[in-house]
Amino acid sequence: VTALAVNSHFVISGGDDCKVLLWYSTPDGYSVKATLEGHKATVWAIAAGPSFVAASAEDGTTRIWPYSGGPAHQVLKGHSKTIFALDIQKHRLATCSADNTAIVWSNAKMAAGEEGIGQWSQAFTLAHDKPVLSVAFGDGKIATGCQDYAARVWSLEDGALMIQLGRSQTSKSGLKLLGWNQDILLSKAPNSMVHIWDCKGLKKPGPKEQPSKRLSPDDRIQIGSGSWGVFRAVYKHYMVTSPNSNSLDLWVTAPGKRKAASEGLGVSLRYLLGSFPDFVRKVCPKENPTFRDLSEIIWTGKEAIHFRGSDKELCPRDDRPGCSIVDMLNQSKEAGKATHFMSWSWNYSVAMMISALARWKLLNNVNMDETHIWICFFVNNQYRILVEKQPVSSEDLGEIFASRLRSCGRVLVLLDTYKQPMYIQRVWCVFETYQATKNGVPLEVILPQDAVDDLKVELTEGHLMEIREGLEGIQVENATAWSKEDEENIKREIRTTIGYEQVNDKVQDFLRDWIVTAFGELMNVNGESSPDGVLSSSVRNKSPTKSPTKSPNPSKTSNNLQPPSMAPTDEDCASGVDREMEELLTELQTVKQTLKARDEEVAVLTKKLQTAEETIERQSARLRELEGAAPQAVTKAYPPNEGDSTKSTTNTKERCSSSGSGSAKGGAVADGGGGAKVRVQGPLISPSATGGAGNAGGGAVSFSSSMTKLPPG
Repeated sequence: VTALAVNSHFVISGGDDCKVLLWYSTPDGYSVKATLEGHKATVWAIAAGPSFVAASAEDGTTRIWPYSGGPAHQVLKGHSKTIFALDIQKHRLATCSADNTAIVWSNAKMAAGEEGIGQWSQAFTLAHDKPVLSVAFGDGKIATGCQDYAARVWSLEDGALMIQLGRSQTSKSGLKLLGWNQDILLSKAPNSMVHIWDCKGLKKPGPKEQPSKRLSPDDRIQIGSGSWGVFRAVYKHYMVTSPNSNSLDLWVTAPGKRKAASEGLGVSLRYLLGSFPDFVRKVCPKENPTFRDLSEIIWTGKEAIHFRGSDKELCPRDDRPGCSIVDMLNQSKEAGKATHFMSWSWNYSVAMMISALARWKLLNNVNMDETHIWICFFVNNQYRILVEKQPVSSEDLGEIFASRLRSCGRVLVLLDTYKQPMYIQRVWCVFETYQATKNGVPLEVILPQDAVDDLKVELTEGHLMEIREGLEGIQVENATAWSKEDEENIKREIRTTIGYEQVNDKVQDFLRDWIVTAFGELMNVNGESSPDGVLSSSVRNKSPTKSPTKSPNPSKTSNNLQPPSMAPTDEDCASGVDREMEELLTELQTVKQTLKARDEEVAVLTKKLQTAEETIERQSARLRELEGAAPQAVTKAYPPNEGDSTKSTTNTKERCSSSGSGSAKGGAVADGGGGAKVRVQGPLISPSATGGAGNAGGGAVSFSSSMTKLPPG
């Protein structure tokens, strides 16, 4: 390992094999997502951009790749020797090299705020007397660390030198920069001493002024050596080190560890099916509130209630007042590490979610205390999003969700209905389903009771194709989100990476497969569907909710939210499944009997068809016999008039003219090409073959434009 970088989703490493590896977190550790190739020599520097990776190497080039992998988007050529370091700041990129220069590159497309990575071009070159070992962007300035043991600060406006920090001297290792902390520059000397330089108030010298110099740092800090390794990468609360050439260590600060733990929590299923419905009944006057209604009551309304005093509680993610619901639940052990991710919409009603989760719990016999569901309403800090309206980072949304989904391990897709569901009209929902299918995370569809009842009827009546068509109207480009900023960020992510068509196709394929599998399980006459099957979570259970009202379905009964005392027990689960199995088996037996009756009817019709075919064959054989004997009989009984071969005999009792082709059986109506219909009372004969082809009883018969009827006998 010769180079490292880290961001919120990847650890990125480069090595002497000329390759760059993107590592992502999985429940079992770290795995390689992509291998980026193209360099011809050892990779010495890596930087992680918002939507791309930049890597510089001993071959003097810097290559830009998208996070999705594939060939390099662009190769930057400006140095003649090894590039030691690089840094990224918004639309700028800086590289430094053994050729005694540092180059600042600019991206016009990114500077204009346009979508896509764009193309980089040289802005200016910073000349030195010795190889440049490190580079770091600051606020309106850039610093370089040189082998002469001095650091220099340059203006980003035009590349003018502002100040030299430290005494120029001979040094084999030189001075390396650790980066900026606002106006404080940190540099590391070879003796493991960190120098602190205060650059506050630094100004660019005038036209006739020389850059200032400062020989001594404002402070020094001694750090240990050896155990930290040579190569380091820092991102927020995380640091990666390489203690040796073949391994990486990932470090996290105590605040970073608290933040990661908080963001990875899920709400206990016992709370969702127990205390939560009771809480909603107490705080919300509406009969059937949506989560959008509930958000106003908890956070944004004039008389917001602030769940359990969460507005005063310090958030473990940023140590500021105002935390998420899940952080408060975690204090009472009603939350834990998320085991499932729920994909859903805030426009759903609370009762509908409870109904679907209760059904899913019953049939799958889920342990409510060990199941914790990541639901954005509860887990995200809504004080930052809804109250303070902090912008949501659009940095690589795809990988953010992929990482979250992989961490949870399973996805619950909550559909409000199977007929044109609201789900496929919400951009977040479609995007989440796409990311899960793309990354191989198992998905499970769950439905509320009323939708399940309707689905069973529709599938039993054979309306599979109509249901499938209702799930095929996915057009993520037309999907919406409550936050227009979120909507645009997601669509930008899709447009600039995979494209709308791929997302639409993948989500539609998943929903089609789901409904077909549901139909297949419904037709399982033995009722032995797998517990993990589609129907196990969307068709086969009755709602566990107990209620004094007639309807046991909380999604239909607005005030039927389940109180804590009515949380389903193991006995409820067993009896509910048994009752549902009995009802389903009865329905399936009825379907089987109906199909059997239809099979018998088809058999009768098939027998009749066979008999008809045999009769037609006999008539065809008789007709062929007549074709051989008829010409002689006609000529003998009705000889043609001499000198006029075109006229038929005057003894003909019935005459008609016809041209073209006709189709007739005995007693059928033949339609001539001229539009005249001729009823043929007997077998059709043909003295000549000047007319078209006819069809009688399956045998081909030719007839002339003049037809005659044979006398009896």
